[in-house]
Formats: sequence, structure tokens, C-alpha cells
Amino acid sequence: MNFAACSKDDNNTTPGVPSYEVPTTYTFENVDFKEATARVRMLSAINSYMSTTQSNASQVTLEQTKVNNMWTNSSQPFDTTWLNTSGVNLQEKTADATLYKSYLDSLVTLSAATLTPAANGQAGYITRNAGKILISKNGLEYVQAVQKGTMGAALFKEAMALLDQVPNSDNNTVIAGKGTAMAHNFDLAFGYFSVPVNYDTSKAFADANRPSLVFWGNYIRERGLFINAHDVLWKAFRTGRAAIAAKDTKVIGEQVAIIKEYWEKVAAAAAWAYLSSPQSAAGNLASQFHALSEGFGFLASLKYRPSSSKLSAADYQKLVDIVGAGTNFYDLIGDANFTRLKEAVAILKNAYGQLQAE
Repeated sequence: MNFAACSKDDNNTTPGVPSYEVPTTYTFENVDFKEATARVRMLSAINSYMSTTQSNASQVTLEQTKVNNMWTNSSQPFDTTWLNTSGVNLQEKTADATLYKSYLDSLVTLSAATLTPAANGQAGYITRNAGKILISKNGLEYVQAVQKGTMGAALFKEAMALLDQVPNSDNNTVIAGKGTAMAHNFDLAFGYFSVPVNYDTSKAFADANRPSLVFWGNYIRERGLFINAHDVLWKAFRTGRAAIAAKDTKVIGEQVAIIKEYWEKVAAAAAWAYLSSPQSAAGNLASQFHALSEGFGFLASLKYRPSSSKLSAADYQKLVDIVGAGTNFYDLIGDANFTRLKEAVAILKNAYGQLQAE
């Protein structure tokens, strides 16, 4: 069992299992998570394309055919051959795909319409910094709804399903380049986590490698810092994969549980932050709607939370009732006391504990 640069602090102590060490990087034999990485990069490409219509104050029309092809990976829509020929697409692994594609289609339609200022009951734009955001008649920013929603409905949902399979997967038959079924399922979950194999939890690494830290790999620091999610999750992924190689069943189960718990907490911590920030941005509709739209997406991620979640079905439904697909964001920010947003944050705190500084 040959691991590059190992941490001697992580020596295994499970009775009956030969001692092994956990590498400082995600470097193991027979690792393959290209399928997960491909979907992450497809979402990144869609996000970049969506963002062009909001990058400045002028009208930038998106192409429906291009969006359709990127969603299904048809007609070579991406800039890299390996994505176009990967044989996978985002649509096939996205739960509630019709909903999130409808947000994407609505953005395309709005981008082609005459630029009209948004108002309660009227879709349009609101100036934000040097650009603008395009929002629905209820104040939902389509770009954030697609990006954050799909982070949950595709990347997080798939990772949780794969981690569910890990403990009961075969860990004996090795396929060259992919490892055992257990290892491959775990590696794919790591791919959806979206950090480099040489990740470093320091701020310096994050600052120097920002382009490679996308989606969940970015939010573990940006919104999960208070709960130390970047350190906990990075260690759990390396430890879990080393345990799989060593066939340490006990540690495998422990690390899978840690990853599920803390990844879910990152989604909840992000929702907490984005439902809190509009309360200190009174009068700035662009900032408020942008934050609420991100909060909407992260709350939607919790629909795909693991069965071990501390968030009850009843409380999840309360959150959706407050900030869900049918919510009018104008009503939320029109309440000077932000009663409903405070209620949502209280539900999150009650379920998960302190996730952000107050």
C-alpha cells in the first residue's frame, strides 16, 4: 500500500487491522472520479455562460439551443473535448431537473426581452455593482437558483447517494484504474466535493487556487469556516479512502458519517448566512434578492440530506414554506422585522446548533 506524503498523526489503531497511514493528499492507487468532475465542470460552464447576461448593464442575450445542449451534453457544447466526449451529462443526475431547467429557460427568455426594471409581480433587472441581476416576478435571481439549486439537486444529492452505498459495496474485486466498487463510489463522492487532490485548508491555498475551488469546494471555507468544515471534511475524505484501502470497516463507517454530517451542515450554514444578510441590507434590493436566491438554493439542497439528518421533515417543510419555489421575496424583505427570515434561521440553529457567528 503506497501512499505519498503521509501524516503520522493519523495512524490506524483499529484492532485486527494492520497499521496504515493517511496521506496528506488524496493520492491512492486506482482512483477515478472523472465522471463526477465532468458534471462539476459542466455546471461550471453553464454558470459562466449564464453569468454573461448579468456581467454588465447592457443586454446580453443567451441562446436557448446552447443552453439545451450544455444541459444534455449534446452537439459538443463545451470548450474541451474531454467534456464533450465524456458520455455523461448534468440532466441525468439532477433531481427535480424539470424545475431547475425551467429556471434556466426563464433566464434565457428574460435575457432576450427588452430590459425592464424589475418590480413586485414584474420580472426584470435590478442594477448590481457594475452589472445587474435578472429576477423573476417574485424576486428570485435565476442564475443563483440554477447554480445553488443544482449544487444540491445534482452534486450533493449524488454524493449522499454514493456515500450511502459505500459501507455495503464490494471491497475485494479490484478493477484496474477504478479500484473496488467501494473505493469507486467513495472517489466519485470526493469528485462531487470539488477540491483538488492536493487541497490545503489554509487561507493562502484558497486565495492562490480559487479557480480550482468551485461550488462545494469553495463554500466549505466561505460559509463553513465557523464550524471548521474545511478541515473536518478534508481529513474525513483522506481518512475514509485510506481506510478503504486497508479494509478498515470501522473507520470507513465513521468517516462516511462525518462527511454526510458536515457536508449537510455546510449547506445549512450557507443558508443561515444568506437568510441573515438581507436583514442588514435594507434598501438594497439587489443585495437582498441575490442573497435570498442563494439561500433558496442551499435550503433546497437540504431536500437531499442523509437519513441521519437532525433536520426533521416537519422543520424542512417549514423552511420551504418560508423560502421556497412559491415564495414572494418582496414580502420577505417588506417585513421591517424580517420575522419569517428570523424564523428560518432559528429552525436551522435548533436543528444543527451554532453554524455562524451572531
